Amino acid sequence: MANGWPIERIVYTSCTPKDRNAAIFLSSSPLFSSSSSTFDPDEYLSQDPYYPPLTDLELDNRKAELLLIARLTHGDKPTIADFKKHWFSERGNEFETLLYHADFGIGKGPDHWEEAQLVFQDLIRQDPTFLEPQARYAKLLCLQGQLEESTRWAQRVLDSKPWHFVTIETMVALCTAKGDTVLSELWKSRRLPNPSKPEARRQWVDRALQDAETILGRMQQQKETK
Repeated sequence: MANGWPIERIVYTSCTPKDRNAAIFLSSSPLFSSSSSTFDPDEYLSQDPYYPPLTDLELDNRKAELLLIARLTHGDKPTIADFKKHWFSERGNEFETLLYHADFGIGKGPDHWEEAQLVFQDLIRQDPTFLEPQARYAKLLCLQGQLEESTRWAQRVLDSKPWHFVTIETMVALCTAKGDTVLSELWKSRRLPNPSKPEARRQWVDRALQDAETILGRMQQQKETK
């Protein structure tokens, strides 16, 4: 989806105040435990499509995301950073700070991946309905060469957010790594078109909004049957 957003290791050369604060916060946060307890993905992953419970918070977050998507064809287009800020903040400041810290760790390279992995796993344990740690975890697993598990986490995110830029790029990288050029091209076709192609971009936005409405309907149906 995201034009030109490769899933590759980006080496950061500086640490922002947010990153420094995250590192300090990490050691004292009640949300994060550095224990080495076993993390079993099968507790969270299944063969069936996953839709988070439609709580008031989830509904508010999805409405806000729909507004961001709709603005992609307007003059005041949201940036990648706007989407990232929204995704990371969906469960409040503490989760957001930990996510930024772990995401920064991915970019710092393999020496920092184990800590990032522990943070993602802990956030998933804390709230399995929060998709952004799962999206970033799928990206990390892909970089680590754990292709099958990465695919499962990425699919869980795409079940209810098929427009998710980062996860689309993860799928492109996964299919490329597996040598599946057909699926790789398919996922590439789902990238957000460049602003220089306004008609293709408008069609992408229309499809994303339609998908979002369909998924909201399924989430509402899921809520009513429980």
